Amino acid sequence: MKGRQDASWEKDRHSSQRALVLKPDHAGISRVVAALCRGELCALPTDTLYGVVGALAQAGVANRIFAAKNRGRDVVLPVLCADFAQAAEIAVLQGEAAELAHRFWPGPLTLVCARRAGFTADLGAETGTVGVRVPDHPVPRAVARRVGPLASSSANLHGEEPPDSPEEIAALFQDSLTFVVGVVDSVSLAGEKELPKTQGKVEKPLEVPGRAAGSGTGRGSTVVRCTAEGTLVEVLRVGDISPAVLGFS
Repeated sequence: MKGRQDASWEKDRHSSQRALVLKPDHAGISRVVAALCRGELCALPTDTLYGVVGALAQAGVANRIFAAKNRGRDVVLPVLCADFAQAAEIAVLQGEAAELAHRFWPGPLTLVCARRAGFTADLGAETGTVGVRVPDHPVPRAVARRVGPLASSSANLHGEEPPDSPEEIAALFQDSLTFVVGVVDSVSLAGEKELPKTQGKVEKPLEVPGRAAGSGTGRGSTVVRCTAEGTLVEVLRVGDISPAVLGFS
């Protein structure tokens, strides 16, 4: 019986050519980690939108994400990290940028900062910056803790609305993805290091009719551009944190 129940979480990849939908547990995470270490792409739930992710350590990941989404390389892919320390290895997090990170991470805030010297991973357009975020969801943090920072992009085709469920994501991307991690009402990864909850004020999430429970708010993170010294410059995108809360008038 248990085998049948587990099988209900997966699609037959050989007959449907869709990514397998896995449970968000240790077994599922282990399969995702193995796939990412082979340079493959997966889709993970976050606290905002589902994301298509690839391990930054693997060559060609950015090109595979752009190809899967049918979009050009005219943007820089953001990066999901396990914690502040991991983000600080690839981005210059200091001054006001570091203060915001400590207030709102894990949470729906992406900070666009100067790259650390020596960080040359391909993320698309060459701007000398990298957008980093620590999501308030145990699945992407658990994966990033094992494989390193994750190049990411919302799980939708360019210019189209994101799908509402893991199964729809699997059908949309077909064999561009290996796995899609499913969503349940309560995600528990026993033994995972829990990070402190966001200390700053986050806007109340919008109710999104039809969106799977636990798959995020349906809005993206708030994106803030910073100088090389960490001074806040501008809000590039408004998400779950309002500009006023961040100190922008």
